[in-house]
Amino acid sequence: MTNEWDKFPPNFQLDDLAKSVLHEIADHFLSTGSGLPDRPKRNELGKNRRTLDLLVSKSLVTDITNKYYPAFASLYYLSPETRNRFEAATTLVLKAFQELFKADAGGTFSLVQIGDQINRMAPGNVGTDTARIGMLFVRDFQNYFGNVHDYSRDAPIVSATVWENILDFEDLQQSWMEEVLRRDPNFARVTMPVGENVETAKTARDF
Repeated sequence: MTNEWDKFPPNFQLDDLAKSVLHEIADHFLSTGSGLPDRPKRNELGKNRRTLDLLVSKSLVTDITNKYYPAFASLYYLSPETRNRFEAATTLVLKAFQELFKADAGGTFSLVQIGDQINRMAPGNVGTDTARIGMLFVRDFQNYFGNVHDYSRDAPIVSATVWENILDFEDLQQSWMEEVLRRDPNFARVTMPVGENVETAKTARDF
């Protein structure tokens, strides 16, 4: 299931430069599996380098080991093709963590373990690449994961500690709504009619 991103609109606007930089960061990660080196990009942007600071402050981009990576909220701005790749990988990674948690009573699982579990669940030998993509976004689902991650200049996340709440995972739409509500408990109160399910709520609040 893909997210209905019109249900999660930010309350700020990005200019064309910010959108272009965000697309570049996402495309670079998708094509290389690594982040965009921060210092060269800041030097290239020159007086416009604070565009990168804006993207980080809005939780659209994250800086890991001096490289820029897309955050999950950035998917709102990305192309359908890129968005679908990121969503599919994140879904499989969350399912893999859930299955490993059930089998191993929780704890910390590595990129290799997640990739192996994905290969057991999905057709084709897609675990390694899929795990690399999806593991990046576990930092954005703090209902499920603690702050204990092992980083690498190449992966970028090589292990993560999962909590019991991973048992609540059903689909990506539900999980992202829970995360948005965790970040802003008032999210569903702006335009949602009384009795409407939170999954159908629309708002323009910042997340």
